[in-house]
Amino acid sequence: MTAPIDDVATTLAQAFAHDPLMCSFFPYEQNSSALSYYTFRFLISHSLANGEVTLAHANNQIVGAALWLASENAEHTLMDEIRHGGIAMLDKQGVKAILRQIRASAQMQQLHETLINAPHYYLYILGLIEEARGQGLATQLITPMLERADLEQKSCYLDTHNEANINLYRHYGFEVVHEGVMKGLKVRHWVMIRQPRNS
Repeated sequence: MTAPIDDVATTLAQAFAHDPLMCSFFPYEQNSSALSYYTFRFLISHSLANGEVTLAHANNQIVGAALWLASENAEHTLMDEIRHGGIAMLDKQGVKAILRQIRASAQMQQLHETLINAPHYYLYILGLIEEARGQGLATQLITPMLERADLEQKSCYLDTHNEANINLYRHYGFEVVHEGVMKGLKVRHWVMIRQPRNS
């Protein structure tokens, strides 16, 4: 990825402006994007160091991104939190918002470890700004890693908190393996897994 992290974080913050989980982290903000920017900046930095970031462009602008991690790199250590922007998150978002994110991350991580044990790829984040949706750009973002997973005969795993995303992911071979409500957040949570296809 050659684009500045700040530009990609801004794009993802816009793409997730109405995402139920992101909005639950900042329940008293009319526009969560200004705060979620720091979360995405952390996630992008961590993914660049430990996984892969793929970008979608339109009219010479970044309009979307996919963040992927190999399963062995999916967890954050304390040093990761510090190295990739956790202090800025705390400063800009406040303690309560950080605690909401920590609790949500812990729930998803525990479920992740329960539902799949074999080495796999984790689709950490997939986002496109609203005006770029429906143009086939999601395929550009997601297909290269799915092809790699098929070649290596590895499954792919993702979380979503938006029911409208489920059919999109089913189009790429993912199936729902868990549906529930996240404790303390009242946000619905789906886990989807894609089994590798024969190469």
